[in-house]
Amino acid sequence: MVPIILQVRLTALLTNTKFWLLLLSVMVILSILAVKLKPDEELKGLPKINEPAEEVRLETIYLQDEINQASINGGGTVTIPKGVYAVDEPIILKSNVHLKGAGMGESVIRLNLKKSKGMEDDSTILKTEPNAQNVQISDLTFDGEKDKRKKQINDSYSHTIVLQFVDGFNISRVEVLRSPSASIMLFNSRNGSVTDSKIIDGGSNGIIGLQKTENVQIINNEIDHTDHQNGIFISYQEGKSSENVTIEGNKVKDAGDFGIEVGHLVEDGEEQHVNIKVRNNEVVGSRNSGIAFRTVSDGEIENNIIKGYGKTGGYGGDGIFVEGWKDQSANVTVSNNIVEQTYTTGDANAIYVTGMENTVIENNEIKASRGKGLFVQASVIGENTGDFPEGIRLFNQLTIQGNKIYEGKMEGIHLQGYKAEDIVIAGNEINHNLSAGLLIANLDVMSRGLEVSDNIIKDNGLAGIDMYSQEDFIFERNRLVNNGQKAKDRKNRSAIVMFNVGNGVLKQNTYEDSQKVPTQKYYLQIAELTGQVTQQDAEFIGLLPELSESTSDYLE
Repeated sequence: MVPIILQVRLTALLTNTKFWLLLLSVMVILSILAVKLKPDEELKGLPKINEPAEEVRLETIYLQDEINQASINGGGTVTIPKGVYAVDEPIILKSNVHLKGAGMGESVIRLNLKKSKGMEDDSTILKTEPNAQNVQISDLTFDGEKDKRKKQINDSYSHTIVLQFVDGFNISRVEVLRSPSASIMLFNSRNGSVTDSKIIDGGSNGIIGLQKTENVQIINNEIDHTDHQNGIFISYQEGKSSENVTIEGNKVKDAGDFGIEVGHLVEDGEEQHVNIKVRNNEVVGSRNSGIAFRTVSDGEIENNIIKGYGKTGGYGGDGIFVEGWKDQSANVTVSNNIVEQTYTTGDANAIYVTGMENTVIENNEIKASRGKGLFVQASVIGENTGDFPEGIRLFNQLTIQGNKIYEGKMEGIHLQGYKAEDIVIAGNEINHNLSAGLLIANLDVMSRGLEVSDNIIKDNGLAGIDMYSQEDFIFERNRLVNNGQKAKDRKNRSAIVMFNVGNGVLKQNTYEDSQKVPTQKYYLQIAELTGQVTQQDAEFIGLLPELSESTSDYLE
């Protein structure tokens, strides 16, 4: 509706009281007749939108009617022109309808706080009808105005876009600003994608798939800051887990908790998340873990860049966190990632693994970890479960190969096993870490079946390799150079230290220290040997003969 412009000669009327009363009455009438879907004031942080009133044609009721009619007719596109709008109640998107704007920052929608269902705590701008099929949202900006809804920040319901039990969806080129809670909620939804979208300054999760998320792709999105929770979160709830999810090419910055998390707390015996791919993402400045798998089997974490993670350290605060929580998970590959710590606080590990079987960690670059470069732990649950009857998260069939780990504050690689079997550590470069290069410190019961081969372990602060409670092992073709840089005791000035070990073989290893003042004074020290350890074809470079004899006991 186009308002009639009244032209009035004011010269003689400025002091006329009747004139001012008449003018006030006209203004009140015009405000009552104004459309419900109307341009709102300019949005902070968005391009200025100064559209003339006559170009705004949609009312809330007409927009909803158009969506309803398009769905009844079998589908269609409902367009929202350029402008900044306030809607009086949430838009209900229905099957086979495409809601399309003029572009991000061009068509902007807010929810009228005072008119949303008559309550101030309703913050959803758009939601689907339950069990909708084949819906699309594109080229729009949604502004959740969390600054006006502070009580709803990070609550369980105040999400800006909600898809519920949807089969077939596409959200593309959508921007969500200042959502009180989740910016995009996918609740029990499948066969869809969220692509090329932006989420800025959210109160909670950027994109969350809750309960059963199936056959979904989350690709090429940008998430810049969440006050709480995660950048991207695929979450277990009420016995429902997800499958066939790809998270690729996203940029996640300054997440309030995890950058990207798949899993959460899956209960004992419940179904695992399966076939999850997280690759080619950039995750910067997460307060907790950069990327986390929690009870995920058949998954890949590959080609991601993670910078800044675990600001305060603690369990789950690692660059990459892979956990079988109450059930043992299997068949996960962590490969070709760059993990760099940029925070100056906390002691988070670069990569942490627990409760896993048949896991491969390969070709990653780990720089400047404030904790351990790679920590694989048989961690304590606190209760007994079906897969972990002794309350300890076991790991087995683990391959660690081709990684570069350097300039860390603690050990380069630390394995803490409990009855661990079939572990391979091969072809890694472990250099310039302040503690031991490789620490294998198993719990009370010995672990069996360990191969350590073709590694370069150089210039670390303490011993090159330090091993406890292990039997049935082979160390082969490793090169140990100039370790013990920070050592103040006899034990840690060694290439290899062994304590409480059983049968094993050292074969074709190279021990080198060509420094003017040698720090790797001993090539081997053994204490409390319970089996037979043999050495074959060792090579010594730069060591004096008297410094290359093993001792029977390294204890001071």
